[in-house]
Amino acid sequence: MSGSNGVEWNLNTQLMHESDDVYAKLTKYQPTTNVPSKCSEEELRNLWDPETSFDVHNRDQGIHGNLFLMNSFASKHGADTKTGGLTSTGTTVGECKLFSTLHSLTMIEPRVLDNYSKLGVFYEGFLERKETREVLEGGQFHKYFIKPLDRSSQITSK
Repeated sequence: MSGSNGVEWNLNTQLMHESDDVYAKLTKYQPTTNVPSKCSEEELRNLWDPETSFDVHNRDQGIHGNLFLMNSFASKHGADTKTGGLTSTGTTVGECKLFSTLHSLTMIEPRVLDNYSKLGVFYEGFLERKETREVLEGGQFHKYFIKPLDRSSQITSK
């Protein structure tokens, strides 16, 4: 789960940390089913602004800054032709974390990966795996992050 060699271990670790950066931004700003308002409208717009500035620290960039960097990273490392992943197994913890982060983003904004071809290919390939489909379709999988005022996705108690 950590890669088959030192290079893949480093790749795995980088993917985990980059994915965590995006998740941290989502938890700070993105509305959820439990907390539908976490920040100002301007802060939320900045989070999703595709015109991100690279003149500021990573923590102050929007999600598209992270996606741009992860797409460049995926382009540099390419996809393994046997697994469709970024490592020889295609299922390191980092790749699983990257997929889950990208899936969270696409559940909020379905076209978020349109300008990030390598991430899109990785995401679609991981999504089509039998094991992934079993997890997503095999039980109660609920949306947590929501668009502002998208209360229709909330779970209602009986």
